[in-house]
Amino acid sequence: MERAKKIVIDASVAAKWYVKEESSDKALELRGDFRARRIDLISPRLLLYEVANGLRYSPELSSEDIVEAVDSLTAMQIGLIDFDGRQWGNAVKNALTFGISLYESAYYTTAEAYSLRLVTSDKRLFKKVKSKNIVLLEEYDYTLL
Repeated sequence: MERAKKIVIDASVAAKWYVKEESSDKALELRGDFRARRIDLISPRLLLYEVANGLRYSPELSSEDIVEAVDSLTAMQIGLIDFDGRQWGNAVKNALTFGISLYESAYYTTAEAYSLRLVTSDKRLFKKVKSKNIVLLEEYDYTLL
């Protein structure tokens, strides 16, 4: 069965798979859609580092829990993208244009490069970029992407 849609996710979405937060239910729904092959996920390789870093600040997780989370994230076989020089240039340009971090820009630039939607729970990023290519996690519905 061919996957219906490809989307880009950022760390704000993937972290919710391991720590219960606002919109974790939507994040788990998205992960379920991925596992059911309704969607395909891609992200900059940065995702692994950002999720691990975010989980590091969760008081309920041990170092072993964090390692297990990153191992499970890797095992999911999300399409992890390495940037080339052109993509780095676009990421820097987008960061400066929108007044966002280079980390945030990496996810947006990936979506832009592949003409895909970025799903994020970062409302500040959503408001700063104001693009039809960004969908807030709380509004996620794979049939509407």
